[in-house]
Amino acid sequence: MRVNYSSSAIPPRSEFQKAEPSYKSDKTDKTEVIDKTEKKDKRVEKLEEMRNNYTMLSERLEELREQDKASAEGAKIRIKCMKIAMRIVSGDEVPPEDHRFLVKHDPGLYGKSIMMRMQKENPEKHKRISRDEEINEKIDIESMGDYQSPAENAAAVNENEYAGE
Repeated sequence: MRVNYSSSAIPPRSEFQKAEPSYKSDKTDKTEVIDKTEKKDKRVEKLEEMRNNYTMLSERLEELREQDKASAEGAKIRIKCMKIAMRIVSGDEVPPEDHRFLVKHDPGLYGKSIMMRMQKENPEKHKRISRDEEINEKIDIESMGDYQSPAENAAAVNENEYAGE
């Protein structure tokens, strides 16, 4: 019995060789999968690194904003201190709250301004320029009895030193 190979399920030899899987193609498929996995891992690592950098930069930016805010607040306080000191040196009447503000924030400047204070015949009375948010206490000056401003206390001390006491 003769079999007709053209109509049978067995392909001719040239097609059979093409269809036969080789061990080399299995290895290349595995290496391709490994390569793709490694590339994906590298992309994930790079993405995580970028996220970490973004987080670090955001935190640094927030720190810089806080520092800028603090330095701006410090400059405002310094300007208020200079205005108070100028009023004291010129011999004007300065509210006791401003004296305390200056003593608290710049005691050296306060001491210098008291030492350089000039006497005026008609000193100007100034309103309070310091609004210290940390000290919101209302002090009743009348209940303090014989209250003297820090400037008056310093003047009294200087007079006592010169009097030989």
